[in-house]
Amino acid sequence: MNVFNECKSLGIPEEEYFESLEILDGQGYIEAIKSLSGTHPEFEVLASAMEEYLDQEFKDYDSIFEKVCFQIVNEGEISNTNIQNSQNLPKRVAEHILEILELYDQIKVSKTMGIEDHNWTIHYISPELKRRLQNN
Repeated sequence: MNVFNECKSLGIPEEEYFESLEILDGQGYIEAIKSLSGTHPEFEVLASAMEEYLDQEFKDYDSIFEKVCFQIVNEGEISNTNIQNSQNLPKRVAEHILEILELYDQIKVSKTMGIEDHNWTIHYISPELKRRLQNN
């Protein structure tokens, strides 16, 4: 998704778009990435900002997180797509949960980036995560 074009189609002035990026970057919600093309800057939503958003928008986010962990440990699920589909989650939410687990060294993931799809495969599950969730 091209956020700049989406904002433009909604009638958001270009100056407000760039100011918003600067504000979000300054508050630690996104990290601006310099664009090689010199056109519109790209950015990444930081994990902590995504956690804050999910906590507020999904009232049962903690339960969803635990269900994904359970599925990985007890059902042997290793594919981001299968987790997304079986839990009926938006793609970005499923990927975020895996990113958080990887950030805290609970899993290790191999990522294959395609034009439209991201295929992630879990290739390591920490003993800590296994013990916490095994057969619960």
